[in-house]
Amino acid sequence: MRKRRPIRAALLAIFALILTACGGGGGGAASDPLSTLMQALERTRTDGAEYTASLESDGSDPALAMAGAVALTGAIHGDNMDINVRALGSNLLAVRVIDGEGYLRIDASAIAALTGESISGEDIQGMIAAGAVPPQAAEALTAVFEGRFLKLPSADALVEGDETGFVDSFIASATDSGDLTEEQARKLASDLQAEFSQDGAIEKYVTVAELAGAEGSTDFSVTLQIRAIMQRVLDVVQDIEPMDADELAEAQADIADAPETLKVMTVTVVDGYIELVAMDLADIGAQLDAGEDAPGVTLKIEFESFGSAPAIEVPTNFVELDPELLGLLSGAV
Repeated sequence: MRKRRPIRAALLAIFALILTACGGGGGGAASDPLSTLMQALERTRTDGAEYTASLESDGSDPALAMAGAVALTGAIHGDNMDINVRALGSNLLAVRVIDGEGYLRIDASAIAALTGESISGEDIQGMIAAGAVPPQAAEALTAVFEGRFLKLPSADALVEGDETGFVDSFIASATDSGDLTEEQARKLASDLQAEFSQDGAIEKYVTVAELAGAEGSTDFSVTLQIRAIMQRVLDVVQDIEPMDADELAEAQADIADAPETLKVMTVTVVDGYIELVAMDLADIGAQLDAGEDAPGVTLKIEFESFGSAPAIEVPTNFVELDPELLGLLSGAV
């Protein structure tokens, strides 16, 4: 039964991979709903837009009352992206991805205000002078308190062509659980990526239906062929490290119990651009039989300023983050 966890991790990653790939183009007639939606995704990405992503709760669970206090804002333009994490009106983090390079800025004062834990730049300099901060971290910490960006190390360990980061994230998940060696996880992730990003995968595993939208807009329902996806994941897992009879029987029972399809989102298109993506998380849970009392939470991503979003530029005066520092941090976790 130990191999069922990497299967579930693979499914989550596959969903993200397929949905990401939806923006990369596809076949079919121009009037086909899937092709129409993919063209809108590509136009939005190519022309650029600003966006806001937030969670909306129906209030049925007090623990989720803070959901609306956290939001992501930013812009996309081609392969470049600007991401700002806001909470209670404060900008906590800013991330820029430009030509495959990542940059991170942390607002130390905003985080301190939210957590009630405060540390000053003078404190950091004192710690550095006392030798309490590793040399690899000294410049980075100083940059954080000066409000500067950190340039993240290139992902040299990724499989060539892994533009989605799928392989890296999957390897971390599978190896942390202890179910697979890094070599097995890398092979499994590479094979899954090849399977679900090949030509025709979107048409095979994703169904798009046109719905009645408000005047001047068109809504599309996006559904995954969940049982087919699970079966293909199982096939690939079996090729890497075959399960014993009991494990295989349990995995096949999971597939049999799963719904044939899973509606994951509704997308609104206006004038050929994506205006809104909405994911009803409670509905997704109900489809997966996760419980009838799941609170109503909807993830919404709203787009605007098509073709006129601010340029996404490389930060000035950034500090390159030492790859050795990441090794120190991962070893401490």
